[in-house]
Amino acid sequence: MNHAVSLASPSGALRTLALVGHPNVGKSVLFHRLTGTYVTVSNYPGTTVEVSRAAPRFDREASLLDTPGVLALPSRSDDERATMRALLNEDMRTLIQVGDAKNLRRTLNLTALLAELGVPMVMALNMTDEAKARGVHVDAAALGEALGVPVVATIATGGEGVAALTDALPHAAVPAPLLRYDPVLERDIVRIEQLILGTCPHPRLAARGLAILAIGRDPEVEAWLAAQPRSEPLRAALAELTAAIG
Repeated sequence: MNHAVSLASPSGALRTLALVGHPNVGKSVLFHRLTGTYVTVSNYPGTTVEVSRAAPRFDREASLLDTPGVLALPSRSDDERATMRALLNEDMRTLIQVGDAKNLRRTLNLTALLAELGVPMVMALNMTDEAKARGVHVDAAALGEALGVPVVATIATGGEGVAALTDALPHAAVPAPLLRYDPVLERDIVRIEQLILGTCPHPRLAARGLAILAIGRDPEVEAWLAAQPRSEPLRAALAELTAAIG
């Protein structure tokens, strides 16, 4: 697996782990399994979207964030924008993608987008009981091998797989790249990526992922980039590019 990380905390930093996934995949149930009862629910700063946050049972020095459901990236809806804002502004160390075992194609579409951000991940492939009832079986070990990240089959409603998921977290890794772009778009991505690296690199998110989201006009990424010192050449290049794309 690629880029395995430790959950060890730097001095004075409250690191964040986040549950990310499509709506209605069992994120909130899994969140409560991982945290227990002491949960803070509030609007995410700068938004009207409620998020839940608590210290996980396995590491009381960390913060586990239950992000709103994401249909796709770049972000468009209020829920997606709140999730993207959290990714940009939290000390994000690990993503736990909660996937739907009944709909692996949709799950992997989101995995491919998250992979570009360069944050170590673990996948909780949830609702495997419902998938089995429909005759769908996913080999979690084989999927994990293909993606380069730990994949754990879970049934959040019954608590099955939660202990194994916790054990997998120290082995979180950045997924293997899953997307290929046409040569012209790839050239543009590399150009914007290099400008980000040279002017305003993000402390945790990969410049390539930010470049893809900026080209896609993600409003949260655009706002973050605009707020950075020395970003004028980058913003000029993005304006030129988006004008050419139309």
